[in-house]
Amino acid sequence: MNNQYVDHTQIKKEIFTIFDLETTGLDPFNGDQIIEIAALKTDLERDYGMFHTFVKLNQGKEIPEVIKNLTGITEEDTKYGISDARAVHLLYKFVLGTTAVAHHFPFDASFLKETSKMSTPSSFICTRVLVKLVEPGQSASLADVTKRIGYDLTGHHRAFNDVMATKAVLKHYLPLAKEKGIEYRNVVINDQERPLNFIPDYAKVINK
Repeated sequence: MNNQYVDHTQIKKEIFTIFDLETTGLDPFNGDQIIEIAALKTDLERDYGMFHTFVKLNQGKEIPEVIKNLTGITEEDTKYGISDARAVHLLYKFVLGTTAVAHHFPFDASFLKETSKMSTPSSFICTRVLVKLVEPGQSASLADVTKRIGYDLTGHHRAFNDVMATKAVLKHYLPLAKEKGIEYRNVVINDQERPLNFIPDYAKVINK
């Protein structure tokens, strides 16, 4: 586990904590769990610390073959990980006082909520929403977006690789959203492409 902390209260720029979870499936409310967490604290010019850990599987839990094939993560990788509750607790501490960022924030937030039973971060940006608001009609999948902006997403579906890709997306689209006067903070979109089965705390929902 790599866990670095910094006194970001002394930093003038907005600090983002970009995070990504890899999981055993899509539904934390029906037994799926986190298997890997990565996070990066950054102002998009300078990075201030990172957090990474594998998460130990709960008793009797296995990683489905489809997830092994997608992520490359096996039971051996998680064998010496920390508990999901501990991992989420450390992530919350790492995020504290910053703006949380994830590419599909409602998905990641659902696992945080179910694992910790705590409120999800009060200040967040969903980069999938950011892309859809700036470029309506274009694909907002992380792979497609990074291809459009010229970022080489190698090792997709590993947590830290996806964190770095999300950083590139945030850095590219944030100025465009500000220039257009688009409201993106704490915004989630409920659309046919990815209907929401969980709404994060403090979220403003756009139905499309």
